[in-house]
Parts: sequence; C-alpha cells; structure tokens
Amino acid sequence: QECTNDCCDPETCKLTPGSVCAHGECCENCQYKTSGAVCRAVQHDCDLAEMCTGNSASCPSDRFRVNGHPCGYGEGYCYRGTCPTRDSQCKAAFGPQATDAAASCYHMNERGVYYGYCRKEKGSHVPCKKKDKMCGKLFCSGGSEMPRDGSLVTFDSCKASFPRNGDVDPGMILDGTKCGNGMVCSNGECVYAEDVFRSTNCSAKCSGHAVCDHELQCQCEEGWAPPTCDSSS
Repeated sequence: QECTNDCCDPETCKLTPGSVCAHGECCENCQYKTSGAVCRAVQHDCDLAEMCTGNSASCPSDRFRVNGHPCGYGEGYCYRGTCPTRDSQCKAAFGPQATDAAASCYHMNERGVYYGYCRKEKGSHVPCKKKDKMCGKLFCSGGSEMPRDGSLVTFDSCKASFPRNGDVDPGMILDGTKCGNGMVCSNGECVYAEDVFRSTNCSAKCSGHAVCDHELQCQCEEGWAPPTCDSSS
C-alpha cells in the first residue's frame, strides 16, 4: 500500500519527523489543530458544536444540548439530541403536509380503545387519565391518506395509525414530547420534565463558558477552548 500522505514517510509508512498526525478532523498540516477549533458544527436546535482538544487528531463524539432545553420555536424540549413534537411526529407518519390534529381529538385517548389509549397492559388498552391524554395515541390531520407505518383509523377530522399485528404501536406519542409547560411525556404519562431529566441548574455547576450536555457532562460553548472553557479559541 502506498503512502501518499504528506505527513507520512513513504519508505517506512510512519509519520515524518515533526509530524504528530496524518489525518482526522483535528489534524492540519501534520499537527493537531488548536484547542477550541470547531470540528463538527451545530446541525440543529438540540445539537452542540464539537471542538478539537488540541491533543488529538479526532473530533470528539457528537454531543447534544441538555435534555429539557427548549427547541422547535418553543414547541418542544430537547431529548437525547432530538426535538420531539407532535407536529414532527405527524409529518413522519403522514408526510410533510401533515400537522398535529385539533386538541379535541385527544379526548379519544381517555376511552381506552385500540385507537385511543395511553399504554398496554396484558394485551388490554389502558385509557389515559385526563392529564395524560396528550401522551397516548398521536392524532394528525392532513398529509397522505395512509400512514407510512401501520393501518389507518379516522374520525371527525382526526386520523391515527395502529399496528397491523400485535407488535409495538408506531402511532404513540414519543417519550420526551412536550405535553404542557415544563411537562413531557414519559411512559404514557404527562410528568414534570425535571422529574425525568434532572437537568435544572446543571449548567450552573460547569466552570467557565461551559454548558451541560444530554448526559449532564459539561461541554465548552462554541468559541471557548477545552478543557477549562475559560479562554477564547
């Protein structure tokens, strides 16, 4: 195999004298990029920029904003690097023209039927308590006639999907979806986000210009050099 990299000696296939790296997002001109150089830019609301450490050619693993950080123009809270909203879930189920259905559709979740429930126990559909009705079956309007997954059920101007067999129901509202101010869905219940995420004031514990990520670890804000995050990059 030929060594064509300028940082490599083609005779030995080892790094040339003075070179510390040959390739990688944090390698430039055979040297590690300086600490704080952005190697993976922010991609979306719930993403954090990754920066070179100054002692590695590799870009650190992808990190996300702390769970519970507002996203989607206030429609959702970040959860494991995504911004789950009923609207985005309807678009995934019924195509880009679909939207979340009217609030009146969600009363169906209090009935405990296969197209309106909060969770399954021993094969039966458990009805939602009134406070949890936005955390059961997802109801949409518009978009494609048929869902991308499962079978269709419609009533009034509400439509939902249900599984063709007894498998996991793809038409349920995802955990982490906002169901009220400071509230998110968790296992078919609408609960305080803090009870699930335990992230309040996490960033206050970080030193320098750092914020908490989705695993409650401190990460430097963009433009501030790791590991101390107190000098600009």
